Amino acid sequence: MSNQSSETNKNIGSETPAHASIGSSSPLSREVDVRSIATGFGHWIRCFFNFILSGLVSFLLFAKKHFLLLLVFAVLGLSGGIAYYYFSRPYYRSTMTIQSNDRFMDNNYLGKIFDDLNNMCKRKSYKGLSDALNISLEQAMYLKSFDLGEKTDIYDMASVYSRHADFLLKIKSERERNELLKGLAQSENSAIYPITVEAYGSPIFLQLNEPIIKLIRDNPFFERRRKIVVGGLEINEAKIYEELAKLDSLKYTMARVLEEGQKNIKTGNTNIIIGESSVLSPLPVFDKYIDLMNKAIRLRYEIRLNEYSAEIISGFTNSKINMRFSLVTSAILGVAYGFLIGFMLVVCRLISRRASG
Repeated sequence: MSNQSSETNKNIGSETPAHASIGSSSPLSREVDVRSIATGFGHWIRCFFNFILSGLVSFLLFAKKHFLLLLVFAVLGLSGGIAYYYFSRPYYRSTMTIQSNDRFMDNNYLGKIFDDLNNMCKRKSYKGLSDALNISLEQAMYLKSFDLGEKTDIYDMASVYSRHADFLLKIKSERERNELLKGLAQSENSAIYPITVEAYGSPIFLQLNEPIIKLIRDNPFFERRRKIVVGGLEINEAKIYEELAKLDSLKYTMARVLEEGQKNIKTGNTNIIIGESSVLSPLPVFDKYIDLMNKAIRLRYEIRLNEYSAEIISGFTNSKINMRFSLVTSAILGVAYGFLIGFMLVVCRLISRRASG
């Protein structure tokens, strides 16, 4: 028994260092893993830079070997860049900004209008530009390009809520009310559109504000949708004035009752008795009249805002910035293009030689 117990104690004593070694080796193994990852990452970085360096050396050796041919193409490119600068017409760029209501303005259709104008510029169809914009043929020859930028939506939630407050307050669910308000705002929102024009003469820009906004306003599609919106507003306005006329008649009747003395005002009572059993307070009538008048004013204001399908926020200005490349930029780009063309020709010739050999 004593021998067995001593062996057991030896085994227990021998297991304890094993467990301790496992626990103590865990941080060491993590450190080894981090070092191996760092070593591998450093190896890949060195390989990458060695590849870049070897490629650069090979390119320089290639350029040195075919120096004369590449130099000829670089000089030709330089000549082409300088010729481009002196023979190309300087052009300028200016931007106007318009605002419209999305209820009668369609972004895709508006984009098509300016795509058509831009295509006329590319085809040099100056007669078509002259007819479309109602400008002279001489003015149309200055135009280089048209571009309609991305629109910016404007959601005026407060004004939409004020117009539809009576209807929205009847909806008990706040979530449904907010969703409906958002939908109304999206359907009645305004949008801002930037329109960029490039022209070969700066003074032409000031002469384009009215022709472009007139082109948009006179568009049959936009104008028909605008008339539908304004027609609906005018119908609502007419209904309000009918109600006001009825209230005017009622107010006149009340005034006659007061004048003829057919009233019965008791202490603290402002009711008017018409006949024997009709009792009517004038205060709600006047409150209703004031409320309808305010709605009529808001409708008239909205009708005036929708008088045109689009409005100019900021018009074109006489831009003094020449968008054409400068002489230095043209020369640098010419050298770069010439060198690239020469390099590609040499590579293609070497590939064809190896393929034939």
